[in-house]
Amino acid sequence: DRVGGEAAEEARERMRGGVSGTASLAPATTPSPPHASAAKITQSTVPESDAGSAGLNELAEGDLDKYLPVITDSHYYTVPSMDELVRRLREHGPSALKRVDNFAFGRHDYGEVRFDGSVDVTGLRLQELVKFERKGKVIGYPDGTRRPRFGEGLHRSATVELLGVFKLDKATRQPVKDAAAISKFESKLRASIRKERGEFIGYDPREGRWTFRVKAF
Repeated sequence: DRVGGEAAEEARERMRGGVSGTASLAPATTPSPPHASAAKITQSTVPESDAGSAGLNELAEGDLDKYLPVITDSHYYTVPSMDELVRRLREHGPSALKRVDNFAFGRHDYGEVRFDGSVDVTGLRLQELVKFERKGKVIGYPDGTRRPRFGEGLHRSATVELLGVFKLDKATRQPVKDAAAISKFESKLRASIRKERGEFIGYDPREGRWTFRVKAF
C-alpha cells in the first residue's frame, strides 16, 4: 500500500491504495546530512543492585539480539530508544518487549510513525516493515512483506509525521513562498487525507511538517 507521490499528482497519487499501510508525499529539497545515530545500542553492565531482578540478569549478551528489534542504519531511530529497550530487556526479560507503549520508528530529517497501543517489538526488522524511501514518502509493509492481523506488529492505527513536505516551484525546485500557493497545497493535503478517511492534524509550511492519523498502518 502507498500514500501519495509527486506534488503535481496531488491527492490522486498521495493516497493511492489507502491508508491501510502507507503514507506518501511529494519529495522536498535535498536531504540534510545524517545525524548521529539514535539507534546504536550501548551494552552497559547491569548494576549489582539489579542483579536479582526476577533473576533476569542471566540473559547473556548474545541473547539480547534474539529479542531486540533490528535497525542496521544509523539514520533510523526508535522511541523508546534502543538503549532503553536494552535496559528493559536486561531488567525484566523478554516480556518487557511484548508490550511497549508509545512506540515510534523514524528516520532523522524524514519523519516518524507513532503507533497506538502496546506494540510487541520482539525481533521486528523495522527497516523492512517501514520504509522512508525519500523525503515526504513512507511505506508500511511494502510489497512482499507479510502484514499480520490488525492490532499485531505495526498493523494498527498510527500518527504519521513527515518532514520536508513542500510545494515546489517548478522552475527552481525550491519551496514556494507565495501564501496563496501554500494555502492551496495545504488544502490538497487535507483533501487527500479526508478521501482515505484519515484525520488531518496539521501542516507547518516553515518546516514542511505534515501530521495526520491513519486508521491502519
